[in-house]
Amino acid sequence: MLLNSFSRAATKIAMIAGASIALMGLVSPAFADCTPGACYGAIATATWNDSSGAAYVASGVAWNYSSPDLAANGAISQCQGYGGQNCTVVGTFSNGGCGYVTTGSNASGVRWGVGPTAQDALNQCQAGGYTCNQPAGGCTAGAQ
Repeated sequence: MLLNSFSRAATKIAMIAGASIALMGLVSPAFADCTPGACYGAIATATWNDSSGAAYVASGVAWNYSSPDLAANGAISQCQGYGGQNCTVVGTFSNGGCGYVTTGSNASGVRWGVGPTAQDALNQCQAGGYTCNQPAGGCTAGAQ
């Protein structure tokens, strides 16, 4: 079950004036062990521009952690590992719930999409004509 609304994700798009765009975070998910009934996941993203105006997007996803904080820290750490600046958690899921994230770009900027399925994340990212990467993510272990 998704605990946070992923609908807010569509409003967090970085637009740039120049044509230079870079995608970070071809996501390699982080996952850990948990006890069914106490399994948590999180998705973190970041968009930013460098001093030349180039736009960047990074993401991280973590699941099967034993607490919401550990999952959030795992997702943020992964996002930062892909160069993400000011990575923030944009979604959480737990106990059989799923979370997916993808990043994309077009001539006007970069964006990301998230959702409870890979297709939902891809659809959200592709809205507005963005070309998006294959979503990454997974499902937490089920409830007891």
